[in-house]
Amino acid sequence: MDIKNYISSGILEHYVLGLASEEERREVEMYANAYPEIRKELDAIELATEQYAKLHQVQTPAGVEGKFNKKIDELIAKNPSPPSGNTSSGKSGFGGMWLPVALVGALLGTCWFAFSNYKNNQNTEANLVTVQEELNTLQTDCEQINQENESLKESIRILQNPDNQTTRMGGTEKSPDAIASVIWNEEIKKSYLSIQNLPLPPSGKQYQLWAIVDGTPVSMDVFDVILSEDGLQEVPFIDNPAAFAVTLENEGGSATPTLEEMVLIGNVG
Repeated sequence: MDIKNYISSGILEHYVLGLASEEERREVEMYANAYPEIRKELDAIELATEQYAKLHQVQTPAGVEGKFNKKIDELIAKNPSPPSGNTSSGKSGFGGMWLPVALVGALLGTCWFAFSNYKNNQNTEANLVTVQEELNTLQTDCEQINQENESLKESIRILQNPDNQTTRMGGTEKSPDAIASVIWNEEIKKSYLSIQNLPLPPSGKQYQLWAIVDGTPVSMDVFDVILSEDGLQEVPFIDNPAAFAVTLENEGGSATPTLEEMVLIGNVG
């Protein structure tokens, strides 16, 4: 007989925990009487199991113990303990009546501990979801800030061009506090509108930018009111402007400016 393989098979643990069949129990008791190594291992397993049961006993919450005890009574009634065989140590195969009771107590405590951990894990998972949502929001904010920074850097690059010319437009009687500027560059044929102060247009209306060339207004298209340091808007480039103006037109713009609705004007030079 290969004693090492028999010990490592797990049957001794099954015997101590009461999980072995009747045939397996008789076999374990026979081999334990015949082989000192098996007896020694069996005694060690029983001792370790008892110590584990004592070590892991915990106080169960009120009401839980009574329910489990009732279930234990039902199980004992249905499954009475089998008669123990004679062994050289004088112990039963299950280590006496104290061991199963201690094991049940340990299992009860372990179940309650597992349940508590489950609840704690649920709370932890909920916290992780909250943290992940906050991280997603933070990431979105960071991406938006990066975009704004890139836009600001581009605006600075444009404004630093030494070939730029800037025409400041002041408010008229229609909007005396309005301020805006046109930055235009004949070398690269680019123009930009920068709004410092301009009220939002009424519903159904839009502001339209004009260049005055040889006394004739030329449309530079309608635009949205963007009030920010980096709120440069590229607008169509017009050669040789003498002045710039802004009027309030119907949504979509007009072919000719409505002079009564002029809100900004500024001369070049």
